Amino acid sequence: MNIRQIDAFRATYLMGSVSRAAEMLHISQPSVSRLVSDLERSVGFKLFDRTARGLVATEEGRRLYASLERSFGGLREKSDTAAAIRTLGSGDISLGVIPAFAYSAFPLAVAKMHKESSDLRLNVSVRTTQQIIEEIETHRLDLGLISPIHEPTNVSTYYRTSTKYVCLLPNQHPMAATEAPIDLMSLRDDEFVAFDNLYLSLISDPEVFQFIHSRARLSSHSSPVVAAMAGATGAAAIVDPFTASFVAHSGKIAVKPLLHDIRFQIAVVGRPTLSLASSRLVAILTSQISEWLLGKDAQPTIV
Repeated sequence: MNIRQIDAFRATYLMGSVSRAAEMLHISQPSVSRLVSDLERSVGFKLFDRTARGLVATEEGRRLYASLERSFGGLREKSDTAAAIRTLGSGDISLGVIPAFAYSAFPLAVAKMHKESSDLRLNVSVRTTQQIIEEIETHRLDLGLISPIHEPTNVSTYYRTSTKYVCLLPNQHPMAATEAPIDLMSLRDDEFVAFDNLYLSLISDPEVFQFIHSRARLSSHSSPVVAAMAGATGAAAIVDPFTASFVAHSGKIAVKPLLHDIRFQIAVVGRPTLSLASSRLVAILTSQISEWLLGKDAQPTIV
């Protein structure tokens, strides 16, 4: 029994005649007849009876057809699964994101991926940059959207860019209505909510670093926490533009550009080998972030 014999048998069974089976298979009638005869010899029983209405399957032929259909049904299911994988219709992705991205560009990327992938399961964990890198290394996460201070090691970097931090001021602040970038050194009468010392180290000017460090009674490693404390206390703060765009909706805080070139680093990292679905998510994330940063001075690099 071979696949050509099975095809001839199924076509004859469905069409009820050798001539229509030949048309269906795009082969000659003698070829169909020979293949069916060869199959009958192979299985050891007759498959069709000839009647005035055409060929009618014998009881044995009907049982063989039913068995073959069950087998072909399994093959079709496997084929559908393969097609879904090829078209990103299914799969599992575990993604880690830092809090700064959780409310801005990231949800838009997830919405796009969700819309085009009917059976995709995406699990999102909110972690620090270092936690995300460690969990990718130990295969607990597939991808990460992070803000690295140093170049990530032991993971693959698929996208890297940066943009400038911005300044948050309460709306009633005298400088909130100005168009000019904010010189932090001019805020001598203000308290600051700052990142912890690790992130303050991004400030290359030692005078500015010492100035903010000395005036920061509140600090956190989380940009959304920094912004929330600034909004609650009326203090000035330096945050990434993603966080700033979210908290600006409160109407209590003005978002101002900075005179100083303090950079917020952005990277999409992951395992060295990605699934098709993970690769597609990387493309969507990088596209969404690039669009979000459009008009700013980011210099994206796709690896």
